[in-house]
Amino acid sequence: MIVKIRVLINRKDIILGTWLATLHTPFWIFLYVALSVWWGYSIGSEPEAKYPMIVGSIAAVFGFVIFITILLILLAMYVMVNPKLKKGTLGEHTFEVTEGGFIESTAYNKTKHTWSSIDKIKKTFGYVLVRVGGHLWHVIPIRHFSGRSGLETFVEELRRRITKV
Repeated sequence: MIVKIRVLINRKDIILGTWLATLHTPFWIFLYVALSVWWGYSIGSEPEAKYPMIVGSIAAVFGFVIFITILLILLAMYVMVNPKLKKGTLGEHTFEVTEGGFIESTAYNKTKHTWSSIDKIKKTFGYVLVRVGGHLWHVIPIRHFSGRSGLETFVEELRRRITKV
């Protein structure tokens, strides 16, 4: 069964999709948590800290939020000011689930990923994220699906194909 969806990708989709994809990549989560814990420990271990564990824990959580927010701000700045982010990135994209693989096409390119290259599919915060290798993700806005059943059909077909491999 071939499942096809046509979507319009805008700058907001690129910012949020990249941010969400980053949060679903274990390396980045490990890095953020490690930096947050280190920062929390360094603040909590100050000699004048009355309750070092509480201070350190609060600082670690606060640091994690700060690091994630900084990432979102840097992504937003990059996407908003990058003039080369138009051809093939913004605009209309067609995603197809076929027998031979997962195909993404625009007016500028056509990319086919074999099923063995896809290792993760996530539905989160209005997007379907399809990881096609390491740190490369396709971001598909949910708003373009024809109802909940269209979305479920697309995602289930993707999951069925990658579990067959």
